[in-house]
Amino acid sequence: MAVVLSFWDGKLNSEMLKMKRVKDATAEGLFTALIAELAKSKIPESRMVGFSADTCNTMFGERNSVSQKLRAQIPHLLTVKCSCHSCHLCSSKAFAMLPALIEEFLRLLSAFFTSSYKNKDEFAEFQEFCETAAHSILKPGLTRWLTLQPCAARVLEQYNPLLLFFTSLVSEKPNDSNMKMLSLLKDPFTKCYLEFLVYALEKFNKFNATFQNNQPLLHELQDYVNHLILDLSRSFMDGAYVDSFKSSPLKIDPKKDERFLPLRSIHVGIKASQAITDCQQPRAISDPAEKQYFTLYFPKEKEEAEKKAKKFALDYVKNNLIPVPDKNSLPTDPIRKNYDSVFQSAFNQEFER
Repeated sequence: MAVVLSFWDGKLNSEMLKMKRVKDATAEGLFTALIAELAKSKIPESRMVGFSADTCNTMFGERNSVSQKLRAQIPHLLTVKCSCHSCHLCSSKAFAMLPALIEEFLRLLSAFFTSSYKNKDEFAEFQEFCETAAHSILKPGLTRWLTLQPCAARVLEQYNPLLLFFTSLVSEKPNDSNMKMLSLLKDPFTKCYLEFLVYALEKFNKFNATFQNNQPLLHELQDYVNHLILDLSRSFMDGAYVDSFKSSPLKIDPKKDERFLPLRSIHVGIKASQAITDCQQPRAISDPAEKQYFTLYFPKEKEEAEKKAKKFALDYVKNNLIPVPDKNSLPTDPIRKNYDSVFQSAFNQEFER
């Protein structure tokens, strides 16, 4: 148990009092150890004005917690929860509404590379091919849920080389794990969720970065919390309704569904909105790097695809009674131009698939 003292001596100071090993990690055990350490250091309870710790049940539970025991013994004591931990809990509860598969995907992806130098080295070749920065795939923290934001941002940065890497890997080792990763990367909604994670979690991370400062900022906490509530509320609620609570954002009712914006008007971030729009478009091999990679590394598959596409185009022309031009007709001949255009369009449609 770490005990840190903040005190005023002409200026605000913070010093580590004790790093104490405790055998009993219950609220009673920690409370007893803390009081004993303060008594040992001859710090009178009358001089204690505040207590802060991580916002867990042991420390700040409504019943039988360390903070409850301290307030019972020192009635004038002000207890303050960790704002960063509270922010973490709020965001993690909110994002529990997203598919759990997204968080699992980020963890599996990082484990895939951290557990194998061979995978790292092979992936570096794809990064070079796509002319993408040689950055590592980040690993989400187990106890800090907000670390998902930089992890999601890194995956988006490396999306093209990742897609090509797993495409190649599945062609060599088509096991369930590799196919699952490739399927998620090919799913257009994966990008939507990742872009939304980056957009939304950045708001919480900025808040946390501010209050993890070495300087005391408790006096600014209310203003920052109010700003965060207003910002988040405007994303999905009527602006006029939200603005009517500018001076008291805590009175905003987030469950007041009659004040919700229409689904298409909810703001999820510019990049996430674009990703959602892209999902509505026909899927094809549109990225130049992906096309080039397919041509260079899968020549046999490309040849087979071209044969299949040509047959599809010929059948399309025949079934739709498209006039076939004379073999000796010039490229400028109207029938030839129409035939070539329809044939190429049908060919591209099948080849892209």
